[in-house]
Amino acid sequence: MAPTWLAATHAPSCAALALSLSLGASPADAQGPVAAGPSAPPMPIVADFTLNGVPRGATFPMLRGSDVLLPAATLEDHGVDLVALGGRLEVIEGKTYISARSLEPEGRCTLNERTVSLSCELPASAFSQTRINMAAQAPSGYAVRGSPSGFINYAAHARNTALTFFGEAGASMGRGLLTTQARWRPGTVPLRGLTQLSLDFPKHMVRAIAGESTGFGGVLGGGAVVAGLHAMRTFELNPYFVRNPMQDYAGDVATPSTLEVYVNNHLVKRTELPPGPFRLENLTVPRGEGNTRYVIRDAFGRASEVNTSYYLSGQQLAPGVADYRLSAGIERENVNLSNFDFGRPMLLGNFRMGVTPWLTPGVRLELAPDVVSTGAMQLLQLPFGELELSQAVSRSARRTGLAAGIVYSLQRRWVGGSVFGRGMNTSYTHTSLKLDDDHPLVETGGSLFLALGESVSVGGQATLSRYQRDGWTTWLGATTSARLTDWSTLSFSASRGNSERGGVAIEGMVYLNAIFDSRTTATVGHSQALRGEGTTSVDVARSVPMEGGLGYQMQGRV
Repeated sequence: MAPTWLAATHAPSCAALALSLSLGASPADAQGPVAAGPSAPPMPIVADFTLNGVPRGATFPMLRGSDVLLPAATLEDHGVDLVALGGRLEVIEGKTYISARSLEPEGRCTLNERTVSLSCELPASAFSQTRINMAAQAPSGYAVRGSPSGFINYAAHARNTALTFFGEAGASMGRGLLTTQARWRPGTVPLRGLTQLSLDFPKHMVRAIAGESTGFGGVLGGGAVVAGLHAMRTFELNPYFVRNPMQDYAGDVATPSTLEVYVNNHLVKRTELPPGPFRLENLTVPRGEGNTRYVIRDAFGRASEVNTSYYLSGQQLAPGVADYRLSAGIERENVNLSNFDFGRPMLLGNFRMGVTPWLTPGVRLELAPDVVSTGAMQLLQLPFGELELSQAVSRSARRTGLAAGIVYSLQRRWVGGSVFGRGMNTSYTHTSLKLDDDHPLVETGGSLFLALGESVSVGGQATLSRYQRDGWTTWLGATTSARLTDWSTLSFSASRGNSERGGVAIEGMVYLNAIFDSRTTATVGHSQALRGEGTTSVDVARSVPMEGGLGYQMQGRV
């Protein structure tokens, strides 16, 4: 807070006469100055008021000796917070005034009796805070509504002489949707897909499902198709809600100013700021690495600039935002072979909540008659990249299993990648990993992506695993992609796998992708193994339009 001071200039008696005349007094009333002292009555005047260098029009202060009594209402009208300002308040004839002298040394007021003007300089902290909410706002009257409707989707796939039909039917009313899927190959029994009744609660961004859906046990956990009840957080139900951490910026200005906000050199907001402190909240930025720039221009044209860089993960949650999924029911087994093959009861769930802009912890739980598996995870936002830590413990057949994992990832505009490591003992289990399964005792690897200009990109992947029975396995892969024109892309990939039991496998693929219009694409490719015959394929697809119509996909292989 910059110190300022009180000053008053006294003009000769002719100036006092002018002031008195402006108040309607007679010349005899203005023969001399009013006696100063605590018992002297205050004298009202009319003065042009300037606050922090900005003219504010006429005001009606009072003079008492060398002190100026400022109308509290005038200050409040211009955004001054009297509590933050401090000073001595007085009530005169039912109106509240504040002593300019009592504002020293933080405040300064100057009364120029010659020009009948009053100029005050107050610190920015004396003004009320301005809050600017940058979060996306739903349009006025926005609401999620539903009308009774129904639909049928169908498709037919032919491969050589084999023909398969797929179908999906659904009906909705309000926020509820009932769907079921099926497929049938001539000569076989029709197979039912997943059947479910879902109910959406957009205000709370929650979807509840009764029926069959996939349950997940989270990091280091398993998954299964569960017939029962499901509850999950669905952020897509509110397109204006931002779940990731958002940026805030605070400062203060002494004069009316203009604030400009730039994200990655794109102007996203321009707003006017009154004098005083301000706080810009909920600035949404793109994921990955970037920068924000705040430019403030005051009433005199002076500019100040603040630059900040950021890194935002897509998995990090804003403080207080929760994400969860819970499934309870009976496991449906052999979905691709049977219609009603149900097994053991189970419960699967995971929960995450943002604690700070840089920390999102979570827990997971899987329960079944033959296994209990639980664990925790911590997602940390680093200045460059993010770090995920996970720990798990299980109990099955009176044996205790342990597992842990670590993942580091980084995503920038031109380069990105990740490295990971996981380990478990032979007793660790979850709903998808039984005690007699071949356990991956150690797994490590990573990936790398690099953009070479606007048209070419290269990438690589590598994994190394040590299985309980199969021993060591390795896998290496490389990809490259080049944009030939605005509508065509050439891609190449190669991989090499090696295991103690399966030996070495090497394969290469090359594809040419073309986009003919917004709905039609085509791909021509060839894949070749080191030992074996190659395969050339052609694929042409046209998607079904949203308003209805014909769509198709045709494939041919040699």
